[in-house]
Amino acid sequence: MINSDWEGPWVTADHAFDIMHQGIEGGDQLFTNISAYDDYLAYVVNKKDYEPGNTLALIAPFLIAFGLDNDFLVKKAKDNANFIAGSIKAIELLRRSYTVNIISTSYHQYVHYTVYQADG
Repeated sequence: MINSDWEGPWVTADHAFDIMHQGIEGGDQLFTNISAYDDYLAYVVNKKDYEPGNTLALIAPFLIAFGLDNDFLVKKAKDNANFIAGSIKAIELLRRSYTVNIISTSYHQYVHYTVYQADG
């Protein structure tokens, strides 16, 4: 069994950052600040029962407030799905001998679309 992060080894996009940047004026800076706040809670405050990587939960209210709905997320998943050169072939080769589990901090619209593309 192989467990792998999705963004980085296989696809180039940071979907959460991209949807904030493309859907909200100043969203790139907003995302950066929220991500830093997530790190602050996890690593500086050591907030009880807080898990690092909750940025997706923290940005969700902003997506809703700015009307970035499921259709927007699906469209951006399709627009931003860029695979690392050779990654689809590598996934195919790995799947011949292993179960490949994708671990991602992206919303399901992006993971679903890109994994579907990788499945051919």
